[in-house]
Parts: sequence; structure tokens; C-alpha cells
Amino acid sequence: LSDHYDLVFLKDFKHELEGVNSNYYGMIDQLVASRGRTFFGCFHSTFSGFIFRMRGYHSQNDRLDDRAQALGIVPRSYYYSSKQDMHLYDKYYS
Repeated sequence: LSDHYDLVFLKDFKHELEGVNSNYYGMIDQLVASRGRTFFGCFHSTFSGFIFRMRGYHSQNDRLDDRAQALGIVPRSYYYSSKQDMHLYDKYYS
């Protein structure tokens, strides 16, 4: 993946997190992932579910282009799931 994408990990930002309780790392990870250009998550994960939810909120607050806004499309979010749930998160309904 690193040949095609700029991958970063939480450990790459340890210097920015000095003094932050490590119990908050999961929440920080979710905030960062919610603002990424592309997100891959797992369908049955509550961790991924909250990231999908925040990405939906951001898409509405940031007023994406008119077409994406009209369709309620969440920007490039993907997840691993069963075939029956494959398109469940394609649209955001507020």
C-alpha cells in the first residue's frame, strides 16, 4: 500500500502526543481517521462504526460539492462485510 498511498501510523506522531494519556489514543485515532480522504473499516466494528458516523457528519458540515451533497454520499468509505450489507453505508441519511 505504501507504494500508492501516504501511510501514517499513530507511532509516527508520538512526539505530538507527549503528555497525553494513552487511554485517549483510540479516540484520537478515530478523529484522525474520520478526516482521511479514504477509510477502510470493518462492518461489525463499533470502532469503525463511529468513524463512519463522524465521516457522515463531516460530509454534511463541510458541504461537499452539490452532487455529493444531493446524493448524501460519504466520501470514499469502505468496509469489509457480508454481501447483503455491502452497500449499507453508501449514503448518509441525516
